[in-house]
Amino acid sequence: MKMLILLIVSTFFVASCGSKKKMDNSAKGADKKMEATEGATKKEGQTAASNMTGDKVSCMMKNDKRNIQVRSTGKGCELAYEKFGNEEVVATSMNGTEHCQKIADRIQGNLENAGFKCQ
Repeated sequence: MKMLILLIVSTFFVASCGSKKKMDNSAKGADKKMEATEGATKKEGQTAASNMTGDKVSCMMKNDKRNIQVRSTGKGCELAYEKFGNEEVVATSMNGTEHCQKIADRIQGNLENAGFKCQ
């Protein structure tokens, strides 16, 4: 009986320790960093991605280009993030652009920390 329990526990442990494929390029690392919590701090001297609502900020690293754009939508905003030619709205707000700008700044900071040059 003890042997059976030990076998079951061992099997469970081995199965739970399996891992997904490791991400090995810095572009994927930038995406993972983008998921950081809202409390992430902005580095000193960092350019705000959304100083100009509606203007696109482009970030480049080798052949990888990312675009960040805060757009006004009525009284609110939406934040568009483009990578590998695919654009996705990653944040929205129903009242003002502050939320979208905050997220845009965080994304730009994460990209710059991963080696991208933004302008």
